[in-house]
Amino acid sequence: MDGSATTSDQRRGVAALGDASLFDLLPLPAYIFDDHSLKFLAVNRAALERYGYARDEFLNLSLDDIRSLADRSRCRDVVRERLDDARDRGDWQHQTKSGGVFRVEVVSQPVVYQDRAAHCVVVWDTAASEGMQEAQRQAEKGLIALNEQLRRVSSRARARREEDRTRLARELHDQLGQALAALKIDLCWLGQQVETGSAPPDELSAKIDAMTRLADDTIFRVRRISSELRPPVLDRLGLVAAIEWQIEEFQKRSGIHVRMRSRLEHLPLDLGRSTAVFRIFQEALSNVETHAHATQVTVRVSTPGQRFVLAVADNGGGIPSEQAASSGALGLVGMRERAALLGGTVHVRPGRTHGTIVSVSIPLAERRRTSRDPTL
Repeated sequence: MDGSATTSDQRRGVAALGDASLFDLLPLPAYIFDDHSLKFLAVNRAALERYGYARDEFLNLSLDDIRSLADRSRCRDVVRERLDDARDRGDWQHQTKSGGVFRVEVVSQPVVYQDRAAHCVVVWDTAASEGMQEAQRQAEKGLIALNEQLRRVSSRARARREEDRTRLARELHDQLGQALAALKIDLCWLGQQVETGSAPPDELSAKIDAMTRLADDTIFRVRRISSELRPPVLDRLGLVAAIEWQIEEFQKRSGIHVRMRSRLEHLPLDLGRSTAVFRIFQEALSNVETHAHATQVTVRVSTPGQRFVLAVADNGGGIPSEQAASSGALGLVGMRERAALLGGTVHVRPGRTHGTIVSVSIPLAERRRTSRDPTL
């Protein structure tokens, strides 16, 4: 409860509460009331804020005035029943100036205030505490969900890297390995023919031509594999040229027609940010090829204000809004994570009539002091 007193013998030895500044700095609502009249003698700032009164208004009230109607009838009786308790606790319903009711737990301690028998009461707002606990629980759930999402994104990235490594190993073994083995066999044959001189010149010339073509094809395959891992045009000519190169490769592979609309020739983007945007663009095209069932894609590149904007729009079946915002769409989550590291955003929305629009926006100016790994 928030009212109890002690007898004179019990009150002996209780220090007089005279430091009003410390009392006012208590973080929890607190007040002091007179044991006989139950009128307030002092109140701290936290209580004034919680109950909604000015200090003069509050000091003109008594315990009854901050009770809810349900508690008001029993307030004085309960308080006076426990006047002899040296220290007491209780649960009540309190009321603010505006009429709002909230549940509290109070701790009451006998004091001497201005030579008067009184009690100091500290109020714990249980409703606010429960709200904070619920907010904490929700925050913990959010963190658990975020960690799970990041774990799945990381797992997907590792799986994709493993798939790329497997494909690369197979291609190196099946194509480049076989080509090099064939060249070695042909070189051995040439060496034997040179030693014996048994092969006519026409046959030697034809063999050398075949070996040259195989070497040229091997060089082409090496360059293609290297470009898939990281296009040299991105390092030499920049992001816009790399986007144009990727569009050509995408059209050859998928058969989907792509139009690019851009008046930009050069962008003031560092290598790390250019790489991140390029990977986002690759993921967007991969989604179109895998899920959209589209026949045409439009790519727009612009620099409104101090931002770089890349938009990829397709004429496919479209993506539902709930799927675009879902944490289960790991490809989209990965795109958003890349953009967030640049201080940018990725928005995915249905087109006006059909299809899907993926829009990437990042600041042109570098906002981070630490360098980024260009291989991200």
